[in-house]
Amino acid sequence: MRLLADAIATEPREALRYDKLPFTARLLMNVPQLKQFCRAFPQATETLHKEPYNFLVYAINGRKFAYFKTSQPERWRFSVRVTPERFIELTD
Repeated sequence: MRLLADAIATEPREALRYDKLPFTARLLMNVPQLKQFCRAFPQATETLHKEPYNFLVYAINGRKFAYFKTSQPERWRFSVRVTPERFIELTD
């Protein structure tokens, strides 16, 4: 079984879509792998917002797409930005 980090390093960008990842990769992704996945997007930036916000934010061209909470009790809680249609699909 290949790790997600290996896939990020070797696969073309279009192959990194979540729905195209092997099922086991979806289940086994940890915080460092998820952060590496966010950094792998072209032009992705990583910004750490310290107190009072305590967020690690990933953006592309100024548009935020992923957030990590960096303080307790929610440390490493992860949120992503999605379209309204995709939100309904993911939360049903």
